[in-house]
This record gives sequence, C-alpha cells and structure tokens, in this order.
Amino acid sequence: MRDAAADGQGITLRCNLCRRKVHFLASDLVDIVGPDWPMHEPVLPCHKHGREYVDMRARLPKQEDLGKLPVRRPAKLIQTWKTVMLGDE
Repeated sequence: MRDAAADGQGITLRCNLCRRKVHFLASDLVDIVGPDWPMHEPVLPCHKHGREYVDMRARLPKQEDLGKLPVRRPAKLIQTWKTVMLGDE
C-alpha cells in the first residue's frame, strides 16, 4: 500500500457478486490500514457479501478521470466517507 500511495494510485474495490465498485485514493487508505497492507487483500468488505468476493486493484488515474470519477475520501471523522470527483478537494 505504501508504494501505491507514493505513486499516486487509485484503489478500486469491486464485489464479484453484486458488481458494486468503489474507488479510493491509496494515500487515504494507507492512513487507515497502514503502509504494509498487502495489495491482494481487500481493505473493506462488500456491505452485502463480505470480504471474500471483493477484488482490489490499483491503477494510476487517467487524465480523463479528472472531474468524472467518483472517489470515496475520508470526511472530518476518519470513520465517515464522502464521495467527490477525482481532482476535487
């Protein structure tokens, strides 16, 4: 997770049963799970199906993602998340 955060990568969690996709920034997740979190282990479970069906992938955001890709970011409290467009504060 440390390397993904240093490279500015985004993290996508996808449940293979309900196909729900959620995007995060690795730099936000490294503050929560720690820098040594393995990239093959999902950081959060699916709210319906648990952790076993969740696939986690890292990728560099593309230029066309700016302003269009909804990204979950921590709000004022670390347990609360808000959705913003990639590139917005």
